[in-house]
Amino acid sequence: MIARGGFANDRYLQNVAYCRLKNLQIGYNLPKQLIAPLKIQNIRIYVSGENLLCFSPLYKWTRDIDVANIYGSDKDLTDGGSGDGMNYPTLKTYNIGVSITL
Repeated sequence: MIARGGFANDRYLQNVAYCRLKNLQIGYNLPKQLIAPLKIQNIRIYVSGENLLCFSPLYKWTRDIDVANIYGSDKDLTDGGSGDGMNYPTLKTYNIGVSITL
């Protein structure tokens, strides 16, 4: 929007840039000599997580909501409010697993 005088007005602009650790997976394959007596080809142990961290200048307002949807929620699911807290919170997920190849 151009204000009177021809200059762009940035009075109400906010920095909504964010940095998110969306997913992380760490795994370890057990050594072959350790699993050879069990007649197993491979054993992998892993830990994974999703939506682990989010850094944002709007953190005090967006701590529990999805920063990507700050300008409006899905109009098919909600009333389409803009940052009114009507979005679902971003859920954190942690997984621990073992993958065995016979």
